Amino acid sequence: MDEPSGTPSTFLGGQVPLAFRVRVVTVAPGEERAYDDAEWCDSIVAVERGELELECTSGGRRRFESGSVLWLCGLSLRALRSAGRESVLLVAVSRERGDEFVPSGVSVRLDKRSPKEAHAMTGTFVWFDLHSRKPDAGDFYAQLLGWNLEPKGDSHVMMSGANGPFAMLVADGQDEAAWVPYVQVDDLHGAHTKALELGATVLREPTPGPEGDYSWIRDTGGAPLALWQRRG
Repeated sequence: MDEPSGTPSTFLGGQVPLAFRVRVVTVAPGEERAYDDAEWCDSIVAVERGELELECTSGGRRRFESGSVLWLCGLSLRALRSAGRESVLLVAVSRERGDEFVPSGVSVRLDKRSPKEAHAMTGTFVWFDLHSRKPDAGDFYAQLLGWNLEPKGDSHVMMSGANGPFAMLVADGQDEAAWVPYVQVDDLHGAHTKALELGATVLREPTPGPEGDYSWIRDTGGAPLALWQRRG
């Protein structure tokens, strides 16, 4: 829940200047708050108390302790959760609208899109699959780049870096090993149809997935690509 406006204007123990707006969000132990990109845009967020767990749309999770400072705008998240025994207290600090300082000679374009539209993740890579015949193919990347590996059943391994999970090793026995990048789109069927009109070939028709629908295509240069639309 959001705290009342009378909450002290502090950020990690320091006073926040009057030109900034402070919003405090509390998540009770064991409860979660659905992620809404627009709610966090243009804010720096501090974990003032408790242990925060972020769950990605891919199912991956990462925890942040008290004192962590986060940027939660434009991320592929599903929920924010209180993972410890006490409530999570989040303090989001952003500039008051209309208080921006603009030096003379600088041209400013007013973007009339909503924050959610302005920070949409469409057209960007949001996930990667590594298809291989070998279940231990991830060991190469763990040793070369320091990636963390977490088995997910007999044929899947989650790959994580410093910022959390970003890829899945899929040992599906395919003859051709390949990376398949996922690009988020607003309209899967529209993007899939347009890709075919531009000369792409179909590897997999639009298919329901855990967090959204996706299709696989091969671009005009021969590289595989997945188009993905978030559910809801």
